[in-house]
Amino acid sequence: MSEVPARRRALPLWLRIAFASLAAFLLATAVAGIYLGAHLRELGERAIDERIREHLTLITPVVRADLSRDDRAGLAELAAAAKGTGVRVTVILPDGEVVAESDHPLPLANHADRPEVKAALESGAGEGLRHSTTVDDDLLYVARRLDAPDGRVLGVLRLAGSMAELSRVDAEWLRNLLAAGLLGLPVAAVVAWLAARHIARPLEEMTAAATRMAAGDFSRLPRGERDDEAGRLAEALRGMGRELSSMLEKSEAGRAELSAILESMAEGVIALAPDESVLHANRSAAECLQLASPPQSGRPLVESVRIPEISAIVRAALRGEVARETDVALPGAAGRVVSVGAAPVRGDSGESRGAVVVLRDVTVMRRLERTRLDFVANVSHELRTPLAAMSSAMETVQSLGDAESEARNRMVEVAMRHAKRLGAIVDDLLALSQIESEGDRLERTPVPLKRGIRQAAAAVGPAAAVAGVSVSLPHDSDEVRVLGHEGRLEQVWVNLLANAVKYNRPGGSVTVEVSVDPVRREACVAVRDTGQGMPAEAIPRVFERFYRVDKGRSRDQGGTGLGLAIVKHIVRAHRGRIEVVSEPGVGSTFAVHLPLARDS
Repeated sequence: MSEVPARRRALPLWLRIAFASLAAFLLATAVAGIYLGAHLRELGERAIDERIREHLTLITPVVRADLSRDDRAGLAELAAAAKGTGVRVTVILPDGEVVAESDHPLPLANHADRPEVKAALESGAGEGLRHSTTVDDDLLYVARRLDAPDGRVLGVLRLAGSMAELSRVDAEWLRNLLAAGLLGLPVAAVVAWLAARHIARPLEEMTAAATRMAAGDFSRLPRGERDDEAGRLAEALRGMGRELSSMLEKSEAGRAELSAILESMAEGVIALAPDESVLHANRSAAECLQLASPPQSGRPLVESVRIPEISAIVRAALRGEVARETDVALPGAAGRVVSVGAAPVRGDSGESRGAVVVLRDVTVMRRLERTRLDFVANVSHELRTPLAAMSSAMETVQSLGDAESEARNRMVEVAMRHAKRLGAIVDDLLALSQIESEGDRLERTPVPLKRGIRQAAAAVGPAAAVAGVSVSLPHDSDEVRVLGHEGRLEQVWVNLLANAVKYNRPGGSVTVEVSVDPVRREACVAVRDTGQGMPAEAIPRVFERFYRVDKGRSRDQGGTGLGLAIVKHIVRAHRGRIEVVSEPGVGSTFAVHLPLARDS
């Protein structure tokens, strides 16, 4: 994407128009002054030239006669007589010797190298305008060659007029011009300011209106007050504003409807541009990908979602391929699985204009599928084991004779034990099914919490005594009442205490603590043991049916593998929650949180 070049700061339009008008005034004044000055100088030079030529015409016959007679005294008198006329007279012989000079005493330097003299000797006449070092003045020279009747060159008569007066006239003209300019500048500034404001005000109003329209404010549209270019532009902007307002209203309505639809979807949706930048992403997309907020619009998707599998699916869709839904496990998300599907978006001519990615959180679905498969496998295994043991025991009984009554009794005892275990499994499955079917319809009343815990402790007391495990109960007399079903809650405490005793070490302890959180209005029962504990990877699955951390030991101790699953479903039916903290070799703590009754 090409960067927009930074705009230079500029003066306001009216100020620029005013400055331009002033600059035009000054430039016009300067051009007129230069032109008139040049014209006046030209007239002055022409006047000086005409005066010189008049004098030249008058004295040429006299100088020619004096040169013919070689009368230097007469030439000197002529030069002296011309001294007061303002015209410098110089008579030069063909070899450059000056024989008469009106403005400087003789002798003078040889004048053969003077341009006007050389031109006169060559062509008969010469002119020149230069600075004279002899009189220290700018002079206009006019020279004429004087010839004798027989064609012999007698010399050169040169007349010069001073340009000093002309320079003084030029300086005076310049001063007058500057004075006129300075006097006219304020008037021109006021006129320029008024004209600039008159021209710029409609444009400023239209600019402000266009800025408001760009910001979405169409409440004050421009109106053309004059029938000129600015007025027609204002009316065009007014019409455009109405059209834009109508289009934006329709677009906003459609966008709001689309946004509401996308935000209400349980599936995550991400719309992408052809360069993989995000056009839109709903809240569900952030929830599916475990992001704090949806991917930012205009930013590449890979900046927010750094998952190679999703990037590959997106690129395939942008190439025009219709990708099938693929399950992607999110890294570091505790087994979270997202189903990702992407489809290309094509324009009218079939070109790719981006892609749409649809995300669905299938973690629970996949977990349920896995749990169902595990349940089928586990229940089959759990039922097959006692059935196989019973079948083997019965076959052994059939094969024994009457004399082997002791062995027969042992086999019958084995069969009975496994039959009881099979019955316990069936009973737990039926109980679990009944609890699941009750769900939120479970009848709940205020029940004393500690009484049920004491009754459960009494039930597991004999097993604790045999295992050498001490059970400590809360001793305070304040009874806490929770909203629940007393019989079902007693099942929870019996199962938790039985597990705490069963998986404890000889000489270990079980501690039951009851606390109340008045802010959340719930009671917490924590059952803490000093047993073998559980590894971290087993904690998320400990409430699954038939799941055992140590399968062999659990089965040897008579467990069905359904106790904690029953506990979880009973707690959930009571609108509570259960948490587990465990450390291998240290012990486990099961904390059950239940809502308090109103009178507690």
